[in-house]
Amino acid sequence: MNTFNIIQNFFTRMACRYCGVSFAPNDVSLLEEGEGFFVVRIHCHDCGQHNGDAAVGVETAGEDGTGEMDPEVLKAMEAFAEELSTMPFGQQIMRRSPRPDPELTEADVRRLEDYDPISDEDVLNAHSFIQNLDRDWMKFIPPEIRQRHTEHDTE
Repeated sequence: MNTFNIIQNFFTRMACRYCGVSFAPNDVSLLEEGEGFFVVRIHCHDCGQHNGDAAVGVETAGEDGTGEMDPEVLKAMEAFAEELSTMPFGQQIMRRSPRPDPELTEADVRRLEDYDPISDEDVLNAHSFIQNLDRDWMKFIPPEIRQRHTEHDTE
């Protein structure tokens, strides 16, 4: 098995952030290969969504230039993928990036980790809801927030 095939198989332990289906090896395509790294693109075969691009550092084994991945590096990558696949979504975000959004604190991520990511359908539902609001839309704002807003306007 060559290094790129190992990378493809590594990503099969992860799932699409849009539909939740596990990636297949063919969902990972090679964009660029350099000395000690690969840049890959991940598309979901089920829903067709682009899930991102990744730079994957690799360590070649031996002097023969075969490009085979060091078994210890492969074992570490597999362990990380397994750990990542069992985490709630919010923890996955924090694990992938220390602060994916400058406005998110670790407390925010912990608070949100039990929720599923916002789907396309969620966005469409919110859009429809907003479009159908009438003049009395303030009734949807909790009273304590309306009160603070009213107090702020009178200052």
